Amino acid sequence: MLMPRPSVQVLAALRLFEEIDAADLSVMSATMGVRRYRSGEVIFHQGDPGDALHVIVSGSVKRTLPSPNGDEAILATLRGQAFFGELAMFDHGPQSTTAVALEATE
Repeated sequence: MLMPRPSVQVLAALRLFEEIDAADLSVMSATMGVRRYRSGEVIFHQGDPGDALHVIVSGSVKRTLPSPNGDEAILATLRGQAFFGELAMFDHGPQSTTAVALEATE
């Protein structure tokens, strides 16, 4: 579900954007949207296009590598004020992992 854009305060709290002034953060915020995911909902699958930076406002996300037999290796668990998806976005490649919400996540 697409929700209103994130606030400048949310972006300013991220280490990635700590050197960016409020005016530029406001411009960035205007191009972003907020999505809410249910527990267990897939955010993206390994191999999907890497066309977005994801910022966790609340909740948590696991990054996994699925195996052909259905098992998964959990590579990272990310919580509020973390970001992910940036590498695929920058190199224009596909997502290298699967991202799944571990709880209600925004």
